Amino acid sequence: YEAEAILKDTSDKKITISLSLKASLFSVFGNESAIYSSIMNICLNALHAMKNGGELDIQTSNVILSESECNRNDFEVSPGNFLEIMIKDTGYGIPEENIQKIFEPFFTTKNQGEGTGLGLSAVYNTIKTLRGIIDVHSQVDKGTVFTLKIPAHLHNKQRSFVIDSIKNGSGLILFVDDEEINRFLGKQILESLGYNVILAEDGNCAIEEYRLHRDRISIVILDFMMPVMNGKDAFFKLKEINENVKVILSSGYSDSKDIEIMKQHGLDAIIHKPYKMEELSNILNKLLTT
Repeated sequence: YEAEAILKDTSDKKITISLSLKASLFSVFGNESAIYSSIMNICLNALHAMKNGGELDIQTSNVILSESECNRNDFEVSPGNFLEIMIKDTGYGIPEENIQKIFEPFFTTKNQGEGTGLGLSAVYNTIKTLRGIIDVHSQVDKGTVFTLKIPAHLHNKQRSFVIDSIKNGSGLILFVDDEEINRFLGKQILESLGYNVILAEDGNCAIEEYRLHRDRISIVILDFMMPVMNGKDAFFKLKEINENVKVILSSGYSDSKDIEIMKQHGLDAIIHKPYKMEELSNILNKLLTT
């Protein structure tokens, strides 16, 4: 439901978004945030494919895969219970010659400057790591269907969403990340929490934006691994400008020596990718009220 809210806020009003959640096995074997990011990635690609409007349909169901069904695909999966997530759009579709390429790193049909093409590659790797299956069918000018199958627990463990655990706030956030999808999601999440957002795609851009808006910026959310200028170097440049700058490091790493050095020099918090709205909102609330 959180994903649906963000998508509806983001999408063109000519696009209809519908949910059909029939699955009862919600407890899956894997990182919930990584699955969430994968679903969002596919949905955002679908929205981009429907520039003139259309329909986005997200369905969930429970399926049981037999040994013969598992052997009929190229993924390493074991028979059993799976959560199936089907994402359908009525966009311009994917040409047949590109279907086998869409999961390759850096493959993209977008114009230069619109994205790196890393999104679906990350989705593929996530589902493969979960020992699940991802499948895609598409027809040009008719639309595309992505189907994810993820191993699920036998018991019903539907996640209860506690709205009180999300802390809204205010202020200007400088959000720095070299991945287009992360900048997009970060901006949507932060704005839904009540914050204003400035985006930067690398360390150099972050320093420029901070120099221009330092008096208004409350917190910097800084990616660790970036080209041009990485998170560590950008952190110390920010400290040179304002030794009291508040910085949250966004990283998929936890045991880097560089991160330990940053902690010793006043890094305020670390949030591990992929993260959820609830976690980010609580970190921001804690830093802005202390």
